[in-house]
Amino acid sequence: MKINANIVGTDALLKKFKSFGEEGERKFEQVTKVAAEDIKEGAKQRVVVGKYQGGSLRQSIATEEKTKLSFRIYAAEKYAAFVEFGTGGLVDIPAGWENLASKFRGKGIKQINLPARPYLYPAFKEGSKQYVKDLNSQLKKLTIKFNKK
Repeated sequence: MKINANIVGTDALLKKFKSFGEEGERKFEQVTKVAAEDIKEGAKQRVVVGKYQGGSLRQSIATEEKTKLSFRIYAAEKYAAFVEFGTGGLVDIPAGWENLASKFRGKGIKQINLPARPYLYPAFKEGSKQYVKDLNSQLKKLTIKFNKK
């Protein structure tokens, strides 16, 4: 399960960072990379490891750099989406993730009515908030630095 999700407000922040030239872009890149890793680690901590699975879902959670300014966070196990969203009548899809979840509807389900055990969405939600805070903090530091010059 690969997720392409944009964090609201980052486009405007990126423009502000770019106004500081290479240093601004470098700071944006650094904060973005750290945020992607934090979201990945948060998902790994949240994923439920079944006693017969051996942690393969947790081990399959990774990041992929798309560009220096964007990352993809994903779980490579085939059943990852079913754990995240549930199956049958117990499906629980967070707002904004309907298109992603619909790709997995009815594919390869061996057991129905498994409850959702979200791990990636909560990590993404929490990590997104921290990411925007960290970007604003770095932007403030850049502004102070450049105003001193």
